[in-house]
Amino acid sequence: MDKLHKIEIQINGESQWLPQDWSLQDLVSELKINPQQVAIAKNLEVIVRSQLKTTFLKPGDQIEIFHAVGGG
Repeated sequence: MDKLHKIEIQINGESQWLPQDWSLQDLVSELKINPQQVAIAKNLEVIVRSQLKTTFLKPGDQIEIFHAVGGG
């Protein structure tokens, strides 16, 4: 993998190499995740859906993706 223009981040504890100019929206799209069905935290801070396009990934970021679970 060409790491020249990529950054390493952690997604749910697993190391991933992604393009250096990606936003959280790019990540959600690549993973084919419906943002209406998940909560996303970047470095332990929950990111609201309206900020996914403007929140960019940086080397070493830790991303946690939480899927909604129904029940009662």
